[in-house]
Amino acid sequence: LKKQFYNIWKREKHISTRIKSILITMGGSDPLDISRKLLKTFKTRAIGLSIRIVLGPAYTNKKKIIHNTKEFPNIEIITDTEKMEELIYQSDLIFCSGGITLYEALASGTPAVVISQNEHQAITADKFHKLGIVRHLGLGKTISNKSIIKALEISQKDRMVMSKKGKEMVDGRGLERVKKEILKQIEKVMKINREIEGLINALPFSNSDGLKKALYS
Repeated sequence: LKKQFYNIWKREKHISTRIKSILITMGGSDPLDISRKLLKTFKTRAIGLSIRIVLGPAYTNKKKIIHNTKEFPNIEIITDTEKMEELIYQSDLIFCSGGITLYEALASGTPAVVISQNEHQAITADKFHKLGIVRHLGLGKTISNKSIIKALEISQKDRMVMSKKGKEMVDGRGLERVKKEILKQIEKVMKINREIEGLINALPFSNSDGLKKALYS
């Protein structure tokens, strides 16, 4: 994850008594058009909610969504942002697919409702669901309006557990650990190479042109 999410991870996440603000972000292209399905559901039922919808650069129905939300002051459409970490952190609940945004939500401590775009995402989301880290509604092509609305009824107690477990699983420092491990392995290889070179130099025929050619060609 970007280093900004480690900074967000260090901040305490407040879990509100009731859900007042939600964020919808379904990836760069949202191939199943889950964003529009959620919008249709929330437009008539999510009274009193502040809703932000982040549309990715490859999403093809931007004009339709923008047009269909003009009369709803509680719905904000975002097509370009450099502050995704703040949008996630500021929300009481996030609806997202099972890609990188899910892990960003976990690091932020924001309870996540996952709607998978494909079977691969569903496998991971199911595991997280069973651990009580997220709520997985299933594949986008099969979810019902009822299950979407029911997700808004997740209790404060359950959301607090989801937030805590999410931050325990993802802290935003994965890239840093991978970098350290790669450097560690490189150092091991270099050490072995130095040891081999030392052994070769100790041989009485170490200056042999034939040996050098065999080793370094």
